Amino acid sequence: MPAKPSSRRWTDPVRERRIALQRQVLALGECCPVKHANPVVCPLFGLRSLSPSAQRAWIEHLSIEELEYLVAYHACCQAETLRRDGG
Repeated sequence: MPAKPSSRRWTDPVRERRIALQRQVLALGECCPVKHANPVVCPLFGLRSLSPSAQRAWIEHLSIEELEYLVAYHACCQAETLRRDGG
């Protein structure tokens, strides 16, 4: 009797990581997570003025390294802002 096929779908961890990072950057593209604004010094400043479809297209062309940088930048900025402002 042949083995029963697995119901688990094969996933590509690199692809899954890329999708997760893209989702995070897309969420960060809405506004600053700390100030709820669009600071000029933010690397996503220009992205926030684009339409949602243009934002997605721009994000899809980023490398994993660029996506990781944007997520890490925002985590560091948030920690520094909260530390500085006592939040």
